[in-house]
Amino acid sequence: MAIPETLYEWRYHLLTAALGVAAAVGILHILPSFLTILGFFAPLLMSTALVLWTVPIIARYSQKPPEAAAGVVGRDMLDFVAAGHEELPLLMPEELAPPPLLLDQRPPPLMPVEEIAPPQPPMKETPPPPPVKETPPLPPPVKEMPPPPSDEAAKHPESL
Repeated sequence: MAIPETLYEWRYHLLTAALGVAAAVGILHILPSFLTILGFFAPLLMSTALVLWTVPIIARYSQKPPEAAAGVVGRDMLDFVAAGHEELPLLMPEELAPPPLLLDQRPPPLMPVEEIAPPQPPMKETPPPPPVKETPPLPPPVKEMPPPPSDEAAKHPESL
């Protein structure tokens, strides 16, 4: 009787494992097949393979610079990027800092506002819309027509 007692002690672990297996099987059943996923990514995989295949071929047949010029190829670019720059102090001393400008001390604008956006002439008032014409009255309803004669009346016209 040791087995049922052990199972009873491990009941939550077994229940969790069973639910995990059921969830995994359910998810695998819902997911698309491997061929579907492969078909979706096939263009990406093919283009990547093409690039990886052509890069070594282009590198093999491209012209390489001579060994003497190999160290000079990018030197002018490196010299431009690594040119000596003055190190600026992180904080400016207070005696060198410019005084703050008040609103009335601001410099004039570079261009007058009128040149940027010339004044627009006043808009004319739009005329009122034309009056809506009344719709003519509807014609009187059509009188109902009598029903067509039945098949028997068509066979025996004298009975009418």
